[in-house]
Amino acid sequence: MRFNTDEALLRRPWHLDEDLFFGPDDPLFPATSLRASATRGFQAEGFERRPWKTTEPVRKVVNEAFARAELPAYGPHAFRHMLARHVAKTCNSVAELVAASQNLGHTDVLTTLRSYGQISRERQRSLITGEQLPDDILDR
Repeated sequence: MRFNTDEALLRRPWHLDEDLFFGPDDPLFPATSLRASATRGFQAEGFERRPWKTTEPVRKVVNEAFARAELPAYGPHAFRHMLARHVAKTCNSVAELVAASQNLGHTDVLTTLRSYGQISRERQRSLITGEQLPDDILDR
């Protein structure tokens, strides 16, 4: 599988941080700023420091990105689950778990554990017995 490595495209994710000085308290998906045109109606003109009012624009962006990459579509929430699975496999301390929980927007680490902390029976058994499992089982 090949990915587009156009340099301008690769630089886009940093545009908000480096050029517009968006920070950690600004939305991940900022609302589009619109301006009225006498001849063309409303036109996009940058971003606002507020989130979109609904999740539909985010879903559209994610679905279009997967379609362009010729990959099966996943909802935006699947990324949270993927991140939580990664955290479960790689966190080595309570502080790392708390930091990951905060990255998910949770003020209480128990919210993260309740929402994403379930493990399979195979993984539970391996943790108790010390038995090694193949990586594909750990990813479930």
